[in-house]
Amino acid sequence: MDSSKRMIKFQNQWVKKSLTSIWIIMITLDLLGYAVNYYSSKTSSMGLVNDDLLSVAGANTLVIGIFLVTYGIMVYYENFPIAIGFSATRGDFCKAVIISNIIMCLAIAVVFGLLMYIDRFIVSAIGRQPMVEFGIFNTAEDNILYIIFSMFILFLTLISLVNFVGSLLYKVGWIKFLIGYLAITILVKLYNNSIWVNMWDNLRKTLTTRITPISLIYLLITIFTSYILGYLVIKRTNIKCIKN
Repeated sequence: MDSSKRMIKFQNQWVKKSLTSIWIIMITLDLLGYAVNYYSSKTSSMGLVNDDLLSVAGANTLVIGIFLVTYGIMVYYENFPIAIGFSATRGDFCKAVIISNIIMCLAIAVVFGLLMYIDRFIVSAIGRQPMVEFGIFNTAEDNILYIIFSMFILFLTLISLVNFVGSLLYKVGWIKFLIGYLAITILVKLYNNSIWVNMWDNLRKTLTTRITPISLIYLLITIFTSYILGYLVIKRTNIKCIKN
């Protein structure tokens, strides 16, 4: 087995362990949420709440977001040194990361989509008014495949952006990264760089509204660009012990 296949196999094994943890957390929190909302009053709800509308499974987005950000950063601190130890090239490592990210995001989207699809029925069964409109999709009008596809693309976009950030953090360290981030933020505000501001505003709106053919192309370009930038950063990064 060559280094590329070994790296992909190792990365996928790490993903399986991570997926098991996130699925257990999601399902446990959902069961706890339904129980709490069943036995408590409407003034003390657990989940996403909008007036009298409730979604327990919708709160999983916060858990998934934290998981993807943590995973996207830690993959460099934990797996990148191991990849080089396997005599894998940096290209092999990046390819394994992309493949594992696609598998992971699809797996999370499938479970999340199923939980969201049945959420309105369970919420109704416990005597509450279900929330069905989430901007990105509507669980009462959209089919399960659309919900899964939409969340897969959004999760993959998020993890690709975090992947780029993770490569920078590993290369320069937390302190230099924060200094650079603050410097860029100050410069953008001082010079009112409308191009930069509009780019992030468009990305934010795209991530919170229904996916259209145009927005899908925009997200795919974002994913592709983020992984390319991540590779260019890690290509010139040496294995090191991060102290900051």
